[in-house]
Amino acid sequence: MIFLLLIPLIYSILMLRILSGFEKTKLNSIPSEISEYVSVSIVIAARNEEKNIPILIKSLASLNFPPSHFEIIIADDHSEDNTVNICNNLFQQHQLRGKVIQSSGEGKKIAIASGIKEATGKLIVTTDADCTFHPDWIHTILEYYKTTSAGMMLMPVVLTGENLFARLQHVESLALAGVAAGSLQNGYPLLSNGAAMAFEKQVYEQYNKNDLRFDIASGDDMFLMLNHYKQFPNKVIFINHPLATVNANAQTSIADFVQQRVRWAAKTKQYTQKYIILFGLLIILYAMLIIPSVVLFLYHPSISNLWLLSIPLIKMFIDYIFLQRVSEKLKQPFYRKEFFAWQFIYPVYILITGLMSIAGVYKWKGRSYRN
Repeated sequence: MIFLLLIPLIYSILMLRILSGFEKTKLNSIPSEISEYVSVSIVIAARNEEKNIPILIKSLASLNFPPSHFEIIIADDHSEDNTVNICNNLFQQHQLRGKVIQSSGEGKKIAIASGIKEATGKLIVTTDADCTFHPDWIHTILEYYKTTSAGMMLMPVVLTGENLFARLQHVESLALAGVAAGSLQNGYPLLSNGAAMAFEKQVYEQYNKNDLRFDIASGDDMFLMLNHYKQFPNKVIFINHPLATVNANAQTSIADFVQQRVRWAAKTKQYTQKYIILFGLLIILYAMLIIPSVVLFLYHPSISNLWLLSIPLIKMFIDYIFLQRVSEKLKQPFYRKEFFAWQFIYPVYILITGLMSIAGVYKWKGRSYRN
């Protein structure tokens, strides 16, 4: 019994430690006026995004930031729909400094690299084609950039949508944002998201294709962050501010959801940072422990077997505390009913995506990949 409770104990200690790091992240006050402008290039990889592009560009056009001080570069990854024409028309309609370039290769990582090569701004901001932003998004990034002298800034990404499935993904995205912020603050960064990153162009240019692992399709965000953190740990920060939060569309189908998570997880085995792999193994082991403990109790319900329920309940308690604090600090809704539903789904979901990621085979945007 003591041995079986060891994994929940380790998980609890680590998550509370990450929460402590999350709480230490600074929440800067954002002045109403920008005292010093920096040229910004917003780089977005896009493939078959005609449905999302109008909302994206409308959100970018609503930024409280002079259009003359930022450019938008859409790196088109060989779209087969009307993405390119829609972008060009909307740039003209909203009078934005925007252009569409063709990616020099296939996949998001190469598209992002193509966009950064064309960028003229000192500061590169990457995001995704299905995202929207607070009007003070760039303003907030520049304020942190000015006050911290960071060469790289990570930001929260929250998944949004109207239905139950979207709200379940919202709960998970809050957890990921909290882990990303807290682990970085503690000196062991576990996550980053290319939908919400900012870095100096010269930072990106100092790493070659081997550093950024161009031999695998995913990881445009993680390999860049980990390389830069290894060299300059004090120059990578997390902007844990509601105004810097990026909203992205939740997946609408279970199949796309699973494929996206497999894509995220498949690159884990490529990391040289052992603590990331160990953390991932801990999550999988806990999921493997929860399922049989619940099944055994349901099969033999008795007072002597009540301790089996402590295995899932410990995780539920720790996760509740963690997500409540993250949602409060980011000023995001905390869907409690969906949280409790997610606790039942999570172990099965983790096992499925974990096993699928070992093979490293997934489909995305109409293409098949192997990491």
